[in-house]
Amino acid sequence: MGTDQIRCERHPEYLVVARSQTGKEAVDRLWSESIGVAYAAVKPVSGDPLEALPIEAKPHVHAAIMRRLMAIDSPKKHNLEQWIQLGKQALLHRQNGNPQRDQQGRFLAVADLWEDDASGKPQIAYMATSKRTWSAEEDIDLGICALETAAWHPPDHLELRQEGSKHSHPLVQWTAKRLLKKIDQ
Repeated sequence: MGTDQIRCERHPEYLVVARSQTGKEAVDRLWSESIGVAYAAVKPVSGDPLEALPIEAKPHVHAAIMRRLMAIDSPKKHNLEQWIQLGKQALLHRQNGNPQRDQQGRFLAVADLWEDDASGKPQIAYMATSKRTWSAEEDIDLGICALETAAWHPPDHLELRQEGSKHSHPLVQWTAKRLLKKIDQ
């Protein structure tokens, strides 16, 4: 069995040696869970972790930010585009390291709503125990995160899922349709 060496883009001094695809998935899951735990009760929500984390962790920051924003406000409060803009604002916001802002929170992993046959869609760990598709385009990835997060807020998620199924980007559409199918089973 060969080994793969994965070098962090932002911090090239960090090197992860993965013995198989399973090793890469373990690293991905670790980022997903640790970032999810870090955001579990933070308020205000900010992009502070992006200053220290490797670029590979950015999709997990997107997911954690969207999950936290929808824990603060109901998914029904905004449409998909408004959630994307709120996520972008949170990513740009910085707290300058004020340790008093965070409360102890409790991170709960989510049930797996991933489609076994994802037809070659890019995939990444989602909140430790599930997977989601992702995009390098920030707006698209935040839209996917909004739909994934809203799925855990029934019945408030219906409008966002319906809106997502008509979105212009195929990964957002696919996510909305997958969640409609999985949750309505």
